[in-house]
Amino acid sequence: MNILLPIFKLQAGGVLSASFSNNANDGRRISRAREQILPYQDRYRYQYSFHGDDTLCHRKINSSSSSSMHSMAMMQENQGTKIPSSKELQRMSSEEAERRFWEFHGDSWKNDNGEDEDVRGATSLSSSLFFLNQLLQKFSKERKPERALEVLDRASSFLQPDLYSYSIVIHGFARNGDEDMAQYVFDQLKACNKLRPNVYVYNALLSAYANSNNVEKCLALLNRMERGDDPMIVPTVVTYSTVINCLCKVDRITEALSILDKMVLRKVQPNVITYNSILAAWSRRAKVDFMAAREAEVLLENMEKLSIDYSPPDLVSYCTVVHALCNANEARRAERVLKKIEDKGLRIKSSHTYNAVLHAWARDQSPSAPIRVSRLLLQMINQHNKCNSVKPDHYSYQALIDAYAKCEESGSAQKAEAVLLQMLDGASLVKPNVYHYNSVLSAWARSKDSNGPQKAEAIVAIMEENFISGNGVVPNAISYSCIIDAWSKSGQNGSSKRALQVLKRMKTLEKQGYSECAPTIVTLNLVLSALVSDRTESAENIEKFMTYVVRLYCKGKHNWLPSDVAYTFSIMTNAYSKLSSQQAIEKCEEVLERMQSLGIKPTPEVYNSIINVYAETGVSNGGELAEDLLKTMIEGEVNPDICTYNSILKVFLKNMATTFCKI
Repeated sequence: MNILLPIFKLQAGGVLSASFSNNANDGRRISRAREQILPYQDRYRYQYSFHGDDTLCHRKINSSSSSSMHSMAMMQENQGTKIPSSKELQRMSSEEAERRFWEFHGDSWKNDNGEDEDVRGATSLSSSLFFLNQLLQKFSKERKPERALEVLDRASSFLQPDLYSYSIVIHGFARNGDEDMAQYVFDQLKACNKLRPNVYVYNALLSAYANSNNVEKCLALLNRMERGDDPMIVPTVVTYSTVINCLCKVDRITEALSILDKMVLRKVQPNVITYNSILAAWSRRAKVDFMAAREAEVLLENMEKLSIDYSPPDLVSYCTVVHALCNANEARRAERVLKKIEDKGLRIKSSHTYNAVLHAWARDQSPSAPIRVSRLLLQMINQHNKCNSVKPDHYSYQALIDAYAKCEESGSAQKAEAVLLQMLDGASLVKPNVYHYNSVLSAWARSKDSNGPQKAEAIVAIMEENFISGNGVVPNAISYSCIIDAWSKSGQNGSSKRALQVLKRMKTLEKQGYSECAPTIVTLNLVLSALVSDRTESAENIEKFMTYVVRLYCKGKHNWLPSDVAYTFSIMTNAYSKLSSQQAIEKCEEVLERMQSLGIKPTPEVYNSIINVYAETGVSNGGELAEDLLKTMIEGEVNPDICTYNSILKVFLKNMATTFCKI
């Protein structure tokens, strides 16, 4: 005789489903399932109903509910009611999911206007903890923890939430960095006599502290968990990793490493996430301390050696070390780690890591830097064409142009322009933007080519032509400033007039509505430099233009910084230092007094120019004047540099030579 045995399966949230079988082995599994269920019988009674097929649905009912008999009757009337699946819930909006939840429990639902919309009696009154937790999870992921807490409180009137319910809400507030509300939910749970927080709930609260960068509360909670007041609360790898990550985010790496040591002593095995937090901290510090990059590299090597004992370093680990080395301008070592990633078959999903190495080489300024950038960029292009891997972007090509622009080798500007022309011809994977143009313009401005200014003007002409035809980008203030800079450094007679023409062009474009072409203080300082460097320009015109710049600053319409205008005055002191002896001293001292009257803090360059004038003129009391200026610098919190002290020594040596000659 075949006997149909119910096969039970305990699902998430306490839902127990059962199908039927005549297999004896399945009967033994029933016994085990019954043993797992029995401990909960003091809290819940069980009800079963058929849904028209061979599936029996079981749901937990709070034994203290006075409406349990009515619930059973309602369930018999609504046999077709089912909980939405996880996939169905994912497709729903949070509002629709909440409506379905209250409909399922025969309760009212607040609509978008905050009004109660009665849906009572639409379905069975039986509760579902699984449905509740799914709904809470949905609100938490959408960063609506307040709404999740409201639903939790309201559902508690007919359904006993479990620890997972509370941990979801605490995690929701943790995501938003609201540690106060996370603490409130935790305290609410502790006040509940039916539930005791477990380690997962503690970890959720710890996450809230960590996301708020509250290191002290993190450490205090960790110490409390380690004391063992509650034998059920034992710190896990998640606990320690959360605290370590919090310490690393505020650059307390030494303390993070001590927590790591403690973690190992307590026989809690760190995982790759634990180590990645420390690697990320070293990477951030590498921007100001190049030794941090070496520490990250050593840690990665140790992770590789110990990978047998725990999960090996992952793609995040390697990419983090690449960025650490790039932040420390260790381009060669960064490229070596990048090759490790490729050799291990790990697939980089974005160009961010490649671009970090490209720009590290671009900053290197060595003669071989453009070659290394070009080779790595070509490798990216070939891999993309071969297996549709990471595609080079605008930032990738920017690195190649920058590498040529910053290289001191002859012909670098021509090579930077050649890359730009290839991009314009469609030979590259991206079209040039204004930053690519400006990098090439900067290369021509820095070049010592006599045709540099004309080349820069030709490139801007191409920009204007392409923009008018609707197939390009509009030049901005930096574009035109690069032309002025090129004329300023050319040393050609009449260069100041060409610089003034460019300035006039910028003002015209600004009036036509192209605000991005408006001259900046940097533009005006470059024009002033062009006037000073042009030997055919009169001192009167130079002073007139400087007065014009100072007047604009005093009007306060351009939001210029005092430090920007201080550079204007330093250009003038440098120009005055080339005049005849007594006149140079008087003019430089006038500039210094004018800066002080305007409340502009003089730069070290201003003081250095004046001290150099004392040295060049050989005034008898030059040493005393130089010492007085040094004292003024220190009192005014202007840090003297090496040039300052060299200039002072030069003054004293000049005075000693003059005295010796007289003897």
